[in-house]
Amino acid sequence: MMRAGDIRELVSAAFGAAAHPLAAWYAGLMEDAPPLQAFTAANATRLAALLCGKLDQLVAGTANLLVLVSDDGLFSGEHVDTTLQELRRRAEANDDAYFAFRGLAGARALRQVLSRLSGMLMVVPTVPTEALFVHQQARHPLPAALARAAPAWGLAASIGPLPDGQPPEG
Repeated sequence: MMRAGDIRELVSAAFGAAAHPLAAWYAGLMEDAPPLQAFTAANATRLAALLCGKLDQLVAGTANLLVLVSDDGLFSGEHVDTTLQELRRRAEANDDAYFAFRGLAGARALRQVLSRLSGMLMVVPTVPTEALFVHQQARHPLPAALARAAPAWGLAASIGPLPDGQPPEG
């Protein structure tokens, strides 16, 4: 997490001086922002497990949009694409044990269900931001109107950050 001195240094580098009219506003944004986290091998493993667990639930014969809500903000379209490539590589190698451990029957099952994923909407309530990943190899692509509209739904603002990372009660 950035300390106050780090934020002042960043603001000074970005604006040339702390007296710049936008410096205080930007410093406030930085103080309120969640700590930045790198996309690590552990995050990639978590994303692969999440995808394997959800792919089998997607409906065949239609476009499917998977919405991923994460306070961590760790998953970009590039990360999803890299993870999908790794899953394909493991499927080509017939690594059935890898997929069985993650809830799929095996490599063949991944090959059958992966093309059902039309896209993923990554929602980060803590920032709030949303980004759409379009799966180029989907059997049924997202309708163009949906692909344009989904990132503007405002889900991040509607959901808001979960208190202490816990699911809401009720």
